[in-house]
Amino acid sequence: MQQFSFYSFQKHKIHYTSFGKGKEVLIAFHGFADRSEVFLKLEKSISSTYRVIAIDVPFHGKTKWNTESYNEQDLIELVQFILEKENIQEFSMMGHSMGARLVLVLAAAFQKQINQLYLLAPDGLRSKWLFNMNLVPVFIRRWLSRRTAHPTRLIQLTEKLYQWKLIPTIAHQFVTIHLANPRRRKRLLYTWLSLANFMTFPPRLKKELVKASYTTYLIFGKHDQIIKAKIGRRYEKLAPAVQVHYIETGHRMFGDILDEKLQEIVS
Repeated sequence: MQQFSFYSFQKHKIHYTSFGKGKEVLIAFHGFADRSEVFLKLEKSISSTYRVIAIDVPFHGKTKWNTESYNEQDLIELVQFILEKENIQEFSMMGHSMGARLVLVLAAAFQKQINQLYLLAPDGLRSKWLFNMNLVPVFIRRWLSRRTAHPTRLIQLTEKLYQWKLIPTIAHQFVTIHLANPRRRKRLLYTWLSLANFMTFPPRLKKELVKASYTTYLIFGKHDQIIKAKIGRRYEKLAPAVQVHYIETGHRMFGDILDEKLQEIVS
């Protein structure tokens, strides 16, 4: 049975989507500009094994996050709150895109309680244009946030750069879509400010994944233009601790193909 509700957490209201009748628990984090309901598209493959608690990440969906950013400790405390509230002793985690980066960082804090990690089109293993924003110093981000409060000139500049073929299509689309209105600008800028708190370092990450008591499943879309499937090759040699899979999708991979792959993995 599907459930949509809120956790009152500190001074925030955390919206979540819950479904599934399995004995195990799966806590899921979606990607940028998405929401928790996207995991309902995987109901067929995971609901018999897991009871899923999918969170609307701060500044997304119906979650009301009442500060201008969040950090690792905020999400650790949120997960701890959920575990206590739901009387959960052990669990698995799933993350898509940016949500996978959050899961990778959080896993270190809960490694003794985690059973499995499922990372879909995972950011945090190696990043490109869109996600390298988190390398920009916070003071520069705050300066940019003031400049983009009225983004007409920035959008016009982006159009020119795109026409002159100085920026890729994905960069043009990203700026045009996510600076289009105040709500989207707030979501982008506050998320951008927060990402600096979720740095990952691939060499150290690989060692941690190999040592972990759980298995990490990485699923890449062969046609993904944001998180390239070739990143997965660097992790194939970490088997059996890390299992790498490739499917015939792009970055937004939710659908029958992913559902079938997860059904194969989970079963």
